[in-house]
Amino acid sequence: MNQSIEGVVTFLQGNDNLIKQLMETAESATTEIEALANRVGNAREEAQVLVDQLGAVAVSYTHLTLPTSDLA
Repeated sequence: MNQSIEGVVTFLQGNDNLIKQLMETAESATTEIEALANRVGNAREEAQVLVDQLGAVAVSYTHLTLPTSDLA
């Protein structure tokens, strides 16, 4: 590292830019994580509806009766 005033200023400016990039990346990541969390929540709700529907179908099949002539 250049220890002159110009070198120190350049170093600090580089660090400042790095910190700004990290903050922008963190903001972008937060937005993406929120979007993914929403998608997971929606998928969970849809899965619950499907499970409930499958349970209703399974219950309806347990109430079916076959004619005794078909049981031979």
